[in-house]
Amino acid sequence: MILNPLDIILTASILTAGLFGKYSGFNMQFNKLLSILLSILITKVIFIELIIFFIPYIGLSAQTKPIVYFMSITIIYFVLRFVFNFIQSNLENLHKNKLIDSTLGIIVGLINGIIFISIFISIIFYSFKINDNTTERLKKSALFNSIYITKTVLVDYGE
Repeated sequence: MILNPLDIILTASILTAGLFGKYSGFNMQFNKLLSILLSILITKVIFIELIIFFIPYIGLSAQTKPIVYFMSITIIYFVLRFVFNFIQSNLENLHKNKLIDSTLGIIVGLINGIIFISIFISIIFYSFKINDNTTERLKKSALFNSIYITKTVLVDYGE
């Protein structure tokens, strides 16, 4: 299998996230994973109400949905991280096996990397309106295609 430059960049980004996972440990990475998944889920559930609430403040344009969607994911993510960090601080005294902690940290860090890259790609696609021809050329990359599927299933809110 021949890697194109996009595959190399995505692989390096995901491996970097895995290394962050190794050094920060499983608890911190699981906190991030749970926070991002719950923030996406909560935002999808309350998205219509958020749009209705923010229209008087930011107006109605083609960019209203993406702005409200991604800003609410960001805000809910940081609130949940704060809450989970507070809960986790009470559990820090538990004894951990360093090998298991770093191994699980790498695995969850890789998953976090894929999800955050999916969110970043989703922001780019909603901001710049990438045409279908470019998308099809990008999908020739095996790794990008997998991340694109994750973006479509998990992150995108629909039109």
